[in-house]
Amino acid sequence: MRKISIATVLLISAILFACKKNDFELRPEEKILNGQSVRNWKISSIVYNEDQSDLYDSLLFDCEKDNFFSFYDDNKYEEHDSDIVCKVDSATDVLEEGIWSVTTDDAYFDIHSSSTLDQKRYTIISISTSQLVMEDSVGIRFTLDAQ
Repeated sequence: MRKISIATVLLISAILFACKKNDFELRPEEKILNGQSVRNWKISSIVYNEDQSDLYDSLLFDCEKDNFFSFYDDNKYEEHDSDIVCKVDSATDVLEEGIWSVTTDDAYFDIHSSSTLDQKRYTIISISTSQLVMEDSVGIRFTLDAQ
C-alpha cells in the first residue's frame, strides 16, 4: 500500500477549497446594504448624538441633500449627484467612489474613498432593509433610507 504524504493531502485540500463554487459569501448585514446586487441609500437625517441637535441643513449643501449612495455586491460604492446638481461640469453623475465593508462582528461600517483616499469608520446603530443608522467617532449620527 502506498502512503500519501502530508504535503500531498494539504495540496489537494487547498485545491478543493480554492475551487468551491462561491468563494465570497456576503453576510446578511452586507446583503441588506446592497440588496443582493445594488441598493441605493439617501441620507435622511444627521443628528449630533450628545445634544440631539439637527445638523442636516448645516452639514449638507442643498445640492447634496438629494444625492444617493449605491452599494454594490462587489463591495464598491458610488455617491451619485441627483436632480439638484453639485458638479455642473461633470460628464457623469458619480461624485465619489470607493470600497465599503462591514466588520465581521457587524459592529462597524467602513468606507474607503478612491478619490480622496479618505477612510471613515462608523459604528452601526441599527440596520434593516429600509434604514441604516450609523454614528461616527465624534458622535454624529447618520440615518440613511433605502431608495
